[in-house]
Amino acid sequence: MKKKEHLSPWEERFGWFHYSLDNVYGFTDKDFVEATERYHDAGITSIILFGAHFRFSFWAYWDDIVEFIKKFTLACHGYGMKVMHFLNLYYQ
Repeated sequence: MKKKEHLSPWEERFGWFHYSLDNVYGFTDKDFVEATERYHDAGITSIILFGAHFRFSFWAYWDDIVEFIKKFTLACHGYGMKVMHFLNLYYQ
């Protein structure tokens, strides 16, 4: 059987991953692998990644947050999963 190049929209299976600063600062390489393996093994093809409602004061952590998102995305891509990110920013 020939491998499909792309899934149709009806074949996508979505999963959500909510992260916090505990994940940003506490996730190890093993945690990234284990998290993505669980999604992959469950048949998930696309991950919706979202964090807490970050306030303007979180800009001090922005580089670390982006690094976490990068590592999580690369881990998902290693299993052929797509990643979408919803970051809620608001200012007070």
